[in-house]
Amino acid sequence: MAEKKCRYCSMMIPGDAKICPHCRKSQSAGTTRNIIGLLVLIFILYTCSQIPSFDSYRQKAQAAKSSVAPVQETTTPDHSKEKSTRALAGAMTLKSSMRNPESFKLAAVIATDSGAVCYKYRSQNGFGGMNVALAVLSKNDEIKTSEMEGFDKKWKRECVGKTGEDVVDYVEMLLK
Repeated sequence: MAEKKCRYCSMMIPGDAKICPHCRKSQSAGTTRNIIGLLVLIFILYTCSQIPSFDSYRQKAQAAKSSVAPVQETTTPDHSKEKSTRALAGAMTLKSSMRNPESFKLAAVIATDSGAVCYKYRSQNGFGGMNVALAVLSKNDEIKTSEMEGFDKKWKRECVGKTGEDVVDYVEMLLK
């Protein structure tokens, strides 16, 4: 009769033994581990298949950008510079609050005529993927991101349907 080694106590036991006569531990745990491993693998594959592609992020970003319509500059150059400087300060605050500040990329920065600044940006999440997010810098210099409570109300009040100046190029240039 063939013998095998107990996986727990390393004693030689009969090959067909289901329980080790020395340590009394079950010898069929390998099958259970294999089944659990297979279930974990299936779960991971399923979860990965549910993550939207970058194209869907791009579509969401375009939709968010179109909700704030930039218009041609109608203010004095000094007023425009003030808007751009405020927008830059808000972007610097957002960038410094990121998990990985180097991953921070602006997609749109609209300095509204009412004094708010509306941001759309991408940044790296904790799993290494890129998230698209929105943020608002209100007239009183309070920043709310799309992950914060009360953001939706502030975004609708300060950004949706508002006109302003698109200053993303200026802010990106100075942010680097």
